[in-house]
Amino acid sequence: MGVCPDAATTIRLNRLLPDLRLVGAQEVKITGCRRHARRIRPGDLYVVTQRPGPKQDAGVREAIQRGCAAVLADNPLGDVPVPICYVPDAQAAFGEIAQAIHGYPGRKLYLVGVAGTSGKTTTACLIARILGEAGHGVGMLGSLGYFDGEDSSPASQSTPDPDELADRLARMVESGCTHAVLEISAAGLAEKRPAGLSFQAVAVTNHWAGPGRAEAVPLDALRYLAPDGCAVLNADDAACRAAVASAAKPVLTVGLQNSADIQGHEVSRLMGEETFLLTAGCETFPVQTKLFGRHHVRNCLVAAGLGLAAGVPIETVVKGLEAVTPLPGRMQPVICGQPFSVFVDAAADSHTLDAVLSALRPLVAGRLICVSRPPVRRGDDAAWMGVLESRTDLAVLTTGDPAHDDFSALIDRVEKHIYTPARFRRIPNRTEAIAWTLHQARESDCVLIAGNGHRLWQPRLHEPLRVDDYQLARQWLYQEFEHAFPPP
Repeated sequence: MGVCPDAATTIRLNRLLPDLRLVGAQEVKITGCRRHARRIRPGDLYVVTQRPGPKQDAGVREAIQRGCAAVLADNPLGDVPVPICYVPDAQAAFGEIAQAIHGYPGRKLYLVGVAGTSGKTTTACLIARILGEAGHGVGMLGSLGYFDGEDSSPASQSTPDPDELADRLARMVESGCTHAVLEISAAGLAEKRPAGLSFQAVAVTNHWAGPGRAEAVPLDALRYLAPDGCAVLNADDAACRAAVASAAKPVLTVGLQNSADIQGHEVSRLMGEETFLLTAGCETFPVQTKLFGRHHVRNCLVAAGLGLAAGVPIETVVKGLEAVTPLPGRMQPVICGQPFSVFVDAAADSHTLDAVLSALRPLVAGRLICVSRPPVRRGDDAAWMGVLESRTDLAVLTTGDPAHDDFSALIDRVEKHIYTPARFRRIPNRTEAIAWTLHQARESDCVLIAGNGHRLWQPRLHEPLRVDDYQLARQWLYQEFEHAFPPP
């Protein structure tokens, strides 16, 4: 069986995948591979990733109707009118084939992967800036968007599917990039989307084994390290520390609380600014960053580790760290002349929400008010409510997306964990919840709008308008305080 990305090149899949078994033909040629039946084009290989059942059967039928040349699967499919390629692991094979079709673009780039329960987006942006400061051409794939060195586009998901991942890496090569930074999400790891790639450096920011989270998922990213690659691990995280002892490849550790190769020491924190000392070997440099909070200091340390692993001088690493401004939806300040502070953050579980509120609490002279929706994972309800009870003066419970969330069901889940009812307000519509909260805020208060970050949502069902928390808060504040500053 062969892959023909163009008329001059044929890639023999039996050489690429030694365990491949072809049923229904002696030879078949394909021009591409995809896992979504609706995206199949004539001549493509359809990759079966669903579990056996009606959905799998429907996907195969649609792919055949759309003209797929063959089907790739790792479980018996029965009789189908096209050849079947059986492999032990269809998801892993998908990544290998996708890279082969695009001429192995990952081999032409210095690949940096960032995994972890939280902090991936911030760390990826930090290391991308560090590499840029060092003069490298850098492409990036993450939840804030995709950049190929010339053009940017919105992200469909943090870690693209293997076919799109290979295509975008190929575009980076064509644009002259020498380095690529990839967020490696939990979903991406579960579906083995990075298969076929070898990373020169992989960082794991942390691993929180909370309710509903698979054990050691972020650490699975280390399997994609190149033989001579380097891992960067957070020494303040128990799971990462355990991984250091069993690592078979070079490791750089970073830490604020525990001894590490790259050590951080917090000096001062102001609202919207953090100063810390960065020590690597016998060199120590002060770093002043607009990303404040202990969790962001750790992200800076992880990014510094990735930069040093890539051979970037520590002076350039510091310059890159200091050049990054607040990112969309990551402790992003909303400044419109109001006499109180407003921040937007993506924190959506008890672990990340606690990190953000802990950073803000000592800096707030007035009340700390939080707008948030109950966590996605049911097992996190009690811990999430406990964080709001202990860290805030007022919490406004709302939906994440008014057009689609069932507020009654969300509240029914968390109601039993509310121990101080007077400190909670229930407002189903997120638009109204944000507006009401901002109206309550007074001088020296701080409002945190949590849960969505940069993600767009619909104010009402069947309404084409889509907004994000930052846009909505900014619009309300401009209208309320327009006398204090000129219009935008």
